[in-house]
Amino acid sequence: MKEYRAIVLIIDDSQLYRKFLKALLTNTLGVEVVEAQDPKVAFDYLRVNIPDLIILDMELPLMDGYQILKHIRNNSRTKNVAVIPCTELKQEHLILNLLKLGISDYIDKKLPPKEIAHRISKVLDKILGEENETVSDQIKGELQDFGKDDSPEINDTNNDKK
Repeated sequence: MKEYRAIVLIIDDSQLYRKFLKALLTNTLGVEVVEAQDPKVAFDYLRVNIPDLIILDMELPLMDGYQILKHIRNNSRTKNVAVIPCTELKQEHLILNLLKLGISDYIDKKLPPKEIAHRISKVLDKILGEENETVSDQIKGELQDFGKDDSPEINDTNNDKK
């Protein structure tokens, strides 16, 4: 995989998951990783530093990820930082509310490591100016099919016309 010159802040109370993400991101994407085990440590870091990307656990003690994201978006220094919520909860209403707050993508903690690295790589491509497709539009497309058992087949619209 491609290497990036980027700083990623991981906000997660699980030391095991932070270590997993740090190893995954440094080994596969070459990014610098900063860890925060709670909102206080994260906000202390954000007062002085602006990362390229924040990976945010949605289930934290003291303050949940949704509240943290609202604080990030309401702060003039951090309002444009890319954020990827990370959760085991795949609730459509939660994801839709997060999209309204401008998330770049979301990660289900149960995804295979290769898929997690791929999703983060796509966001880094976008924020570093190397991709034109918006990930939020891609997520919205995924959500349209969320919960549908009998999705119709989509015909290929790029067929050669003779």
